[in-house]
Amino acid sequence: DIASSSITARAGNAITSTSGSSMVTNGDITLTAYDISLQDTAETYGTTVPVRSNPDITITGSVITNGGTFSATTTAGGFSNDSINTGSGNVIINAASANLGNITTTGTGSLSVISTNGVITQSTSSSQNLAISGTSLFSASGGAITLQNTSNNLQGAVTLTTTGGDATLVNDAPTTTLGPVNVVGNLSVNAHNNLTLSSDITTSGVTLLNFGNTSASI
Repeated sequence: DIASSSITARAGNAITSTSGSSMVTNGDITLTAYDISLQDTAETYGTTVPVRSNPDITITGSVITNGGTFSATTTAGGFSNDSINTGSGNVIINAASANLGNITTTGTGSLSVISTNGVITQSTSSSQNLAISGTSLFSASGGAITLQNTSNNLQGAVTLTTTGGDATLVNDAPTTTLGPVNVVGNLSVNAHNNLTLSSDITTSGVTLLNFGNTSASI
């Protein structure tokens, strides 16, 4: 367990937390895996830099920042987590792919997930939902976005972007608000309650918008 005003961790390869552990701070948490500046000098300044195997960021315990920002970056690996609660702080994830567990924010706390070379997925367990009170941004290059947890509670505007994959969103918030949507593929949105479009939707495939027995503002 770690308690600190802030936590910064950089690694030349992967970052993995111990199962059952927790990181608790009153400040920011910044994790950077596959940091080339920390790899061997001979590798960094040689003719080639080898790609380390599985330079993932894997959070198997809980993370609590009490209003601080949680940021995780790995340009060549995947990201996965068990539980992250930042309070009013933001969550920023940049990885080659992402498999999301429970992420919770309050107030203006936002979520940004950018996949540079793969998919964005999440657990379907009700305890592993996304509960974001601020805005949410999901962007996948070369892969699909699949957010099908029926307990998702994305309260702010949701932005969806893919460059070569479908986008699927299930949301149980009182109102599902779609921000800019640009999907090279099919779009499927299942809003259990109200549905509001606050910006343009552009897709190259079929667009399916479902909403509950309430209202839609399109």
